[in-house]
Amino acid sequence: GSGDVKFIGDPVTNVTTKTIKPGTEVYSYSSKTYPDSTKVKIGGLNIEVYEDDDSVKVVIGNRQLIVDDNGNVKLGRCRKNKFNGHWAGFEMGINGYFDPDYKMSFPKETEYMDLRMTKSWAVYINFYEQNIPLSKNQKWGILTGLGTNWHNYRFSKDTRLNADSSELIGYIDKGISIRKSKLTTWYLNIPLLFEFQTNRYQRKNSFHFTAGMIMGVRLSSHTKKYYDERNKEFEVTRYNSETDQYETVYTATSPDYSKAKNYDDFYLNPFKWDATVRIGWGIINLFATYSVNTMFKTDKGPELYPWTVGLTFVNF
Repeated sequence: GSGDVKFIGDPVTNVTTKTIKPGTEVYSYSSKTYPDSTKVKIGGLNIEVYEDDDSVKVVIGNRQLIVDDNGNVKLGRCRKNKFNGHWAGFEMGINGYFDPDYKMSFPKETEYMDLRMTKSWAVYINFYEQNIPLSKNQKWGILTGLGTNWHNYRFSKDTRLNADSSELIGYIDKGISIRKSKLTTWYLNIPLLFEFQTNRYQRKNSFHFTAGMIMGVRLSSHTKKYYDERNKEFEVTRYNSETDQYETVYTATSPDYSKAKNYDDFYLNPFKWDATVRIGWGIINLFATYSVNTMFKTDKGPELYPWTVGLTFVNF
């Protein structure tokens, strides 16, 4: 806030002269904002005095004191004019995958991978960020850090994935009511991003554009099914291209509990390489990613390229 400085009695001027010790630096300079400026460095402490036509600003460490010609005093912290990128935070979005022709509709041979898009969500927690400025005005920079994310692919059919053979095989369960069937993958992410931003002082009044790559290491993957009927026998079917029909491969019985998980790698690639762009103004931040390598290992599953589109809800 602002206040008044009042003197009681006549001010007394005390002048103390002291020899400057080695390691103490005093120098003056001029800038566009403050034509008369002085800096004093005593050990590791920086003291800066800026004077212009109507105010004096004194900076000591990370604190600043501003006094104007009317005697108003403002005390506060110094704003950091350093490049601060947009990686660390909490993000959510929808995710899916394209085939090589950038289509999301699949033939019967692979329709077990069809998704219910409104229920297919990705969650990102980017917990560490390192910034490297590239320009003196602190508007261009490089970002790296660490994060983790979960992809939830909600199947539109009663899909069953089997990786016990030499390749991934997809089945459709029939003759039983299943509430949901999904594939979940969990990754540790390391980004390398380039960013431009217009205001390094205030995120709420700044435009930014970011582009780069995110490398992900798969930590875990599993399928989950929610059965509405317990201890019920049903058919496990697979599409036969020769007869153009689904044929029963074997019968199975649902467990006596509603949720069933199956942890496996499902021939998923252990690494993912996502191209990403991020754009925003203030608190509105959008992001998109597209994997440049396939979701599954070569010749082990359908050729699919995952993508995500979402919002950043919290910046750390």
